[in-house]
Amino acid sequence: YMQSLVSGVWIVSSNWVVESLRLGVLQNEELFEVNHNAKARVDFAPKRARLDIWGPHLTKQRVGKGSSGLFLQVRVVLYGQFPTPGPPRSDIADLLRRGGATIVDSMQNLIDVAMNSSSALSDNNSRGLISVVVCTDVKFCLDCKQEALPLCPTKDDSTITYSQLFDTCSTQPNDPIIRIVSPLWVLDCITNYELQPTNSYLWL
Repeated sequence: YMQSLVSGVWIVSSNWVVESLRLGVLQNEELFEVNHNAKARVDFAPKRARLDIWGPHLTKQRVGKGSSGLFLQVRVVLYGQFPTPGPPRSDIADLLRRGGATIVDSMQNLIDVAMNSSSALSDNNSRGLISVVVCTDVKFCLDCKQEALPLCPTKDDSTITYSQLFDTCSTQPNDPIIRIVSPLWVLDCITNYELQPTNSYLWL
């Protein structure tokens, strides 16, 4: 379901199959499109996804190929382990890529992107890049904050600590442009087909 939703394909009820078989012809998908999900805060997420990516008609080409997708403005590092019962790292990465996100291979590269993007002041700025670290290990994050443990090695073999990360990447007090969030942020964004404010998903 999540892969279909973030890809913008038709998501219809089983009645579409039943009626198509009964009448011997494929029925209009729009009449059977799913418009409610108990986990979503808003309805019609599948329709919004479909129109955003493919336009009013499901053609073979995306609308403005390369310029649509829920996570198009997102640059992300997937950090640490992704243990069960949550989704594995590969599934989160797949969903992000399907939504147009750029998965960055190191924290240093994410910092470079964030600091070079002068418009990335807030995830309310629809034209700015959103830089996030998706991490499942809250204890690790808290240790980084409290004990200044290294977050990651840099290209020159030195380390980046939590405090350095946010001190160098904050554009104003309490507004870091790199945010450490739980994977639930990714899933909720897709479920609602709408980028959610990161504040509710911050580990720190």
